[in-house]
Amino acid sequence: MEITVNKVEYQISAFDNIADCRAFWPDYHPHHLFIGYDFLEAAAKYTPENISSYYTIVSDELGPFGFFAYEVNAINMYKSLEYNLSRTQHGWFNKINNFIRGFIARRVNFNALVNGNSLATGEYAYCLKAEYENQIVDLLAACNEHMLKFLDKKGIRCVGVYSKDFFKETYDQLVELESNYNYTHYKVQPNMIFNLDPSWLKSEDYSRALSSKYRVRNKRARKKATGLTKKELSLEEIAQYGPVIYEAYECIATQVDFNLFILHPDYFFGLKEKFGETFKLVAYFKEEELLGYYTYFICDKLIEAHFLGCFPGPNRQFHIYHNFLLDLVEVSILHQKSELILSRTALEIKSSIGATPYDMYGFIKHRKKWGQWLTPRIFNNLNPSHDWVQRNPFKQDYPNS
Repeated sequence: MEITVNKVEYQISAFDNIADCRAFWPDYHPHHLFIGYDFLEAAAKYTPENISSYYTIVSDELGPFGFFAYEVNAINMYKSLEYNLSRTQHGWFNKINNFIRGFIARRVNFNALVNGNSLATGEYAYCLKAEYENQIVDLLAACNEHMLKFLDKKGIRCVGVYSKDFFKETYDQLVELESNYNYTHYKVQPNMIFNLDPSWLKSEDYSRALSSKYRVRNKRARKKATGLTKKELSLEEIAQYGPVIYEAYECIATQVDFNLFILHPDYFFGLKEKFGETFKLVAYFKEEELLGYYTYFICDKLIEAHFLGCFPGPNRQFHIYHNFLLDLVEVSILHQKSELILSRTALEIKSSIGATPYDMYGFIKHRKKWGQWLTPRIFNNLNPSHDWVQRNPFKQDYPNS
């Protein structure tokens, strides 16, 4: 497909196999591994059963300069909300609201085109060479439209497209999608990011920056986990503990209010196989029993926390999740990284160890006019929202406070 932007002609090519895009990477390095070839290859191989991956590359006379990542998500809205809807509701208003949400959700089944990465929170929808960034609104709209038509020819009808997740600065750059191309913006839970003080050389430096209240809380959490063994698992051990790793993940996944997918059972094995020492899975044991684990990537300037798993009983008894967060802070200090990315969910406890919320936005476009009117209203009704209190664990005179 050829398009013209500011009197310049571009070529858009669509693919359903990441291997066909391999030639794009040698002369261009994406801003994050989640929009890089290796991760996209692993994610496509070990994808959730209701997700399939697609890609577009944009070129001009000088060659390829832009890459856009897509997923077709076969959404069963009731299944996505099933755990939340099954909870016991107290009060007539909550019961009626839950009934309405369930009534709507049972009737919402469709294919959605996602421009971005459902497995991560952040700006992984596209990557462009810097000199083309000023044309991103037109290029994004054109690539989205081209991918919808590409899928139509394959017999995959998507009701619309949504591009995710953008920080406020990028949202401001893309806001003309609304006025120029009839998109609607939405706001979701923030991305929790811990900005590390470069003067911290060891975990004690972080602890000294905390107020006594939060320092005591962290010490209490560490004490609760006394007697547990912490171990980084090798590829062979991830395979060995595969069933219990997946069971612990499901314990967490089924507690989320709104869940668009369930990970492939071999997802963590695939990441370890692909990334080696860049990807870590650290497990907590009581004797020989695996109680929970967390995963993360070691990136150039940051630590990217990824999925985790934990059984609810041991979590309550040993404060395992709190210890996970403290471990990740220590890892970030050890590797002298500037940021620890903790993504969304569990906002309050993440803020209690020092993470800051950063608003995230996206853009939706339905292919029908009535759908364009209705989609934001359905989204707002079904999108989980939580009241939470942002904590500041640092001393009042500390720069991070």
